[in-house]
Amino acid sequence: MEGHPASACAGAQEIECPSSLANVQPLRLSASVCYDATDLGIAADLRERSDVYVIPALNKDVQTFDNITLALSYQMYQLVVVANNGRYGGSSAYWPIGAPHERRLMHLHGEHQPTLGFFRIKDVVEYRRGRLEHLDDRYRWKTPPAGYSKK
Repeated sequence: MEGHPASACAGAQEIECPSSLANVQPLRLSASVCYDATDLGIAADLRERSDVYVIPALNKDVQTFDNITLALSYQMYQLVVVANNGRYGGSSAYWPIGAPHERRLMHLHGEHQPTLGFFRIKDVVEYRRGRLEHLDDRYRWKTPPAGYSKK
């Protein structure tokens, strides 16, 4: 672990951090339960402190949380994931890129069935760079919302 900043390799006691990641900021995750996700003040506070916002849910109102996920992905300008309980279904993931048909990464519906959805951020560096620099190359991010600062 010598020669690597602690921020890039924190918690990597058994896995050597490659030198190519020495200056890479880690992906910042934040979360709140479904009810707290309806508080726009929390979303505003977390918007520039995280790169991915996760909402674990046990909620019957699937349609409302589908809409919240899509809206928050733009308002927070990041990937937003709702993982609802299989009892009610309605798990989804959206991110604010330009093409409407590409914004939805995952959308799982159906009651009383276990369902697993998988997706990955293939290039974390490019994801964070596009979000911070509003690049129109690989991910084609939408124009940032009003008040968004690049931190």
